[in-house]
Amino acid sequence: MTDKGNIALGVLAIGVGIGAIVLARRGTNGGNGGLIITEQLVAGNNEIVFQGSTRDIATAFFGYEAEINSVWWYDWEALTWRSYSPGAPSDLYYLVQGETYVIHANVDCEWTYEK
Repeated sequence: MTDKGNIALGVLAIGVGIGAIVLARRGTNGGNGGLIITEQLVAGNNEIVFQGSTRDIATAFFGYEAEINSVWWYDWEALTWRSYSPGAPSDLYYLVQGETYVIHANVDCEWTYEK
């Protein structure tokens, strides 16, 4: 993520309060013993750096429809925000390792994914 991306996300976050804590542990997800990442999300906006391998966003948030309202990412090539909302038309289709996203959670929750 470039400094421009961090600045843009910082501007988006002003006045809304951003909080996320990342916990990592070895897991047995699918029996392969991969690293499991748990993001502690607070109600409202959470800025995270995705640590998993590139994956389909709908699959990554499957089962979290009640907790996650939307996911935002700034597309520097198109100079616009892209978003994903469960069950709604979206223009953000993948999570990419190392990219920064803003996740809007409806409630305090944990989002778990495999690295």
